[in-house]
Amino acid sequence: MIAIPFGDDFQIVIDGKTTGEQFYTLFDEKFEEIYYHQYQFESPPEKGEYILCIEIMWGTERQYEGYQYFF
Repeated sequence: MIAIPFGDDFQIVIDGKTTGEQFYTLFDEKFEEIYYHQYQFESPPEKGEYILCIEIMWGTERQYEGYQYFF
């Protein structure tokens, strides 16, 4: 696993046609949930290693596919 450093200039950029909102779920290094299905990304509560899941629906309101991306 490769760690992505988090700092003041950290951004999540979603480029493409999505339908609906994206959801963010944050886990600690033991895979315990810090928060679940938030509409906005929130910074981790303290320094450490975390796993971020972003759920996105790509497409239109009539035809779409949902994906989970883990970082």
